[in-house]
Amino acid sequence: MQVKNALDVNIYLPHIRPMKKLNEYLEGRKAKALAQKCGISQSFMCELRKGTRKPSFATMRAIQDATDGAVSFADWADDV
Repeated sequence: MQVKNALDVNIYLPHIRPMKKLNEYLEGRKAKALAQKCGISQSFMCELRKGTRKPSFATMRAIQDATDGAVSFADWADDV
């Protein structure tokens, strides 16, 4: 399959699960503070944590940077 749009997350991440790694990282931390640091809304952060929304590459990068790599690109992929 040829990638037509590098920002099309569905091509790379067809299955998103509840983000265990993100939830673990946020234990004892404020999700609102991380959302602000990443430049996304608190409600979008909540949807990412539940696995009801898929992040863009820019959002994955922002989360990876904001968590100093504790939540990485690879953590978003399904184990299938």
